[in-house]
Amino acid sequence: MGIKWHKSSNDVQVASAANQTGGKIWKVTFSTGCDTEIEAQNVKDRGRVKEPESPKKEGHTFGGWFKDDKTTEAYAFKSPVTSDITLYAKWTVNEGDADDKTDGEEAGGDK
Repeated sequence: MGIKWHKSSNDVQVASAANQTGGKIWKVTFSTGCDTEIEAQNVKDRGRVKEPESPKKEGHTFGGWFKDDKTTEAYAFKSPVTSDITLYAKWTVNEGDADDKTDGEEAGGDK
């Protein structure tokens, strides 16, 4: 007995691209934390991510792309991609928007 696996059309496209290039293809997704959606990129093994246009968020300044959702480890776009990754946008509240917090957290914080 075996487990049946149903491929999505995206899986088929990635597998097809891997077969054509002779290597793995990794998926790079972008978590913007705002209404701006950035299309995922398929990157050849050890290839580089193309830095997307900076997203926009009202009352905030974009602070770059990070490897972790806490936005503590900046991502270097010159780094080779060796696995599927998600990059996270960092946001800083513009002065005068004191009701908001950095990184898209709700005002009030933990209690």
